[in-house]
Amino acid sequence: MVYEKEKIIGAVSTTIFLYNSKDKNFIDLSNMTSSHSKDLYNTQDIIGGSESIKILKYKIHKVADSEASVLIYGETGVGKEMVAQSIHSNSSRKDEIFISQNCAAIPENLLESIFFGTEKGSYTGALSKPGIFEIADGGTIFLDELNSMELNMQAKLLKAIEEQKITRIGGNKHRKVDVRILAAVNETPIKCMETGKMRPDLYYRLSSIQIEVPPLKIRTSDIEDLANHFISLNNKGTKKNIKRLDNEVLKILKNYPWPGNVREFMNVIKASCVFASSDVIQKSDLPENIRNYNINEINYMIENYTLNIALEDFEKKFILSKSKDTSTLTELAEKLGISRQNLNYKINKYKLNLIK
Repeated sequence: MVYEKEKIIGAVSTTIFLYNSKDKNFIDLSNMTSSHSKDLYNTQDIIGGSESIKILKYKIHKVADSEASVLIYGETGVGKEMVAQSIHSNSSRKDEIFISQNCAAIPENLLESIFFGTEKGSYTGALSKPGIFEIADGGTIFLDELNSMELNMQAKLLKAIEEQKITRIGGNKHRKVDVRILAAVNETPIKCMETGKMRPDLYYRLSSIQIEVPPLKIRTSDIEDLANHFISLNNKGTKKNIKRLDNEVLKILKNYPWPGNVREFMNVIKASCVFASSDVIQKSDLPENIRNYNINEINYMIENYTLNIALEDFEKKFILSKSKDTSTLTELAEKLGISRQNLNYKINKYKLNLIK
């Protein structure tokens, strides 16, 4: 802080760029700053024993040693970066650098300098410095929310991936780079291309291997394990010794649709731990919107739904409920007592995101 007559008149901030060191294997540039951690996530950090999580871990191990790009997709908060880090941690590049870059809401010219670096004098105040492609040479780059990147920048990214070389802004020297690209989008990749959020050529270059991260609402059998995990983490940082969820709380959490997925779930458990007055989390400890979800939903349906809409809403939720821990659509159709063709019709009708 800068003071004048005991008043703050300014501040000085220092950003540290860490690179070229194998023990410094994580840089997060998502907020225009650099941070560092030695520990990346691995598959054992992905909590749950549901069938969908078992399949996810299997796919991570299968693709890890490949040099192919991987397109990871799933709803907001499902843990796409955790999957990306797990792929890197199990790959032959695990001792090399891992860089995570969030592509959302970053101007094209700024993102280009982050990717490819700059040469001194290329613009006012520019210094000669490497971009993340140079820093990650030999390692992995994870591009989160790729579908938020401007299409013109996507073309430059594709060129760098295809040619495996970059040129700093303001420079004329081509620099060879060896990086593996992992990317993530928050909707299905084909939809990103069809709606113009991803260039077709970039889609076809990155989508040879796709991994879907399942939403929490279709793997509610993992909720108790996830709760115990987050309770344990919370206990380590506080003086409390919370042991478990009350059975009524567990039912409430399994019934809630979790639009924010695991990220939302983690914050709900943290908040509940704060308000818990015993070693068991009770219903009264839950945030009000979670605690009253069923009541609010019923009141809303009574006020706003016609009979047909209510029946369709129930049918959609019933299908999702039956899909938990179901590995194939054929198996799900048998559980529902309908034909596979009828199930496909309902999936398309309600735009359900179910395991294939």
